[in-house]
Amino acid sequence: LDLPKTRKSAIILLGVMRSQRAVPKLLSAYKQSNLKSMILSSLSRIDSEKCYPLIIKMLSSASYTFMQQAKELAIRVGVPILPFLVVELANPKSNKKEIIDIIFQIDARLVQHKLVKLAEQDSEIKKILIEKKLLKS
Repeated sequence: LDLPKTRKSAIILLGVMRSQRAVPKLLSAYKQSNLKSMILSSLSRIDSEKCYPLIIKMLSSASYTFMQQAKELAIRVGVPILPFLVVELANPKSNKKEIIDIIFQIDARLVQHKLVKLAEQDSEIKKILIEKKLLKS
């Protein structure tokens, strides 16, 4: 029995099955696994709100690969992840440019008023929104 291949197959299968009951186990396995990318992909297929914080955390990852994968997953999740992204913008350590890019790729109009409010308090967000032409300078 090839344990690594069995683990990979199980992770993929849980995602394909969209098993909500698997989310806590996958989140736990994510913390201690070298299969982070595969686990993140399976979690996104399940489309559970429980995986949104993990996707958002990965947007600030030092690994470009993980950050790009998290960005693609957030865009794939779409509108349901928007409120979580807006909340993350208030985090001083967040990758504001990437998060705003994702919000625009999903649909910035849905959270425009919240973005404008955040821009009033954060010059970095304001600068990005001016570049995106959501605000005027």
